[in-house]
Amino acid sequence: MPGPMTLPPHSAGVSELLDAAYRVWRATLPKCLPLAMVAVVVMNVPLLYARSAGHAPPSPFALPRDPIYWGYYAIGMIAYLFVGSVAIGLQHGLAREGRADFGAAVGRAATRLPALLAAMVLAYLAVALGTMLLIVPGVYVAVGVFLIWYVVLFDTTNPVQALVRSLKLAHPLWWKLFAAIVIGLLVMLVSTFAAMLVAALLVGLVLPATTPAGGAVAGALGVAFMGAGLLFVTALGIVLHSAASSSD
Repeated sequence: MPGPMTLPPHSAGVSELLDAAYRVWRATLPKCLPLAMVAVVVMNVPLLYARSAGHAPPSPFALPRDPIYWGYYAIGMIAYLFVGSVAIGLQHGLAREGRADFGAAVGRAATRLPALLAAMVLAYLAVALGTMLLIVPGVYVAVGVFLIWYVVLFDTTNPVQALVRSLKLAHPLWWKLFAAIVIGLLVMLVSTFAAMLVAALLVGLVLPATTPAGGAVAGALGVAFMGAGLLFVTALGIVLHSAASSSD
């Protein structure tokens, strides 16, 4: 088992932050990928329901009016935040201590879930308010609240304090965080799309996607690649939270 990692300090550059995120992702991928795949599945439960019910794909301009959809949405998001918190706890343990305590990660996720739900609602409202005022404040707040999940899990359980602390941690490093998040997300999206495309082509040579087996294999690979991408985002969050907190 690999030992604890040295995470970048407050003064680290964008390239150092991204390199550290990649190292955390690579070291934690084998243990955390199954959880990330579950998180991807539960996150898509409302979309799967909408498709099965014959509804148009949800969009900000055409939100579903079906109450069952919103019930599935609430259940899916709660499950996603819980499973994602467990995965983040395992990643954090592997990165900071060189070991993963599944029981401790589950316990922390369950204990912090109510505060996390409230903090996420506050973060959404803060970003929405900033966007309504002007686009720039919305972007500023969106970068600041990127850390809120990690603040709730590892710093404080009070939702209001978590929002304030997340914005406070991000403020001195805002441009670094902005660059690291944008570059990291772009790299993750391009890599995930390319991997899914190559996998689909290879699977198609053996099992046509129109057959049940081909569709199942392609779907499983898609979930796996999206789970790997999700783990890179959470690894980046752990690194950015650690760097921002190192000056406390």
